[in-house]
Amino acid sequence: MDDHSQPRVQLEAEAVLGILALCESGEADLLDSDALRFETERNPHPIRRSFAEEALAGATERVPATGLLSSGPAAIFSQG
Repeated sequence: MDDHSQPRVQLEAEAVLGILALCESGEADLLDSDALRFETERNPHPIRRSFAEEALAGATERVPATGLLSSGPAAIFSQG
């Protein structure tokens, strides 16, 4: 995915792959959302975009955008 010469990037990549492995084994659920789709579509790197699209294709549930989400972080934080 990214340049793994930096320890933080390496750790993050391993964490993402570990989470995806848990989802594939059924130990965790992978969720999809409009925000994830939007970010994926805007990714200028074809290989990274393809990886994200393939990962999201395995999602077990799609979280719809709600009025609360579309009104921004301030509204979410005010709800506690």
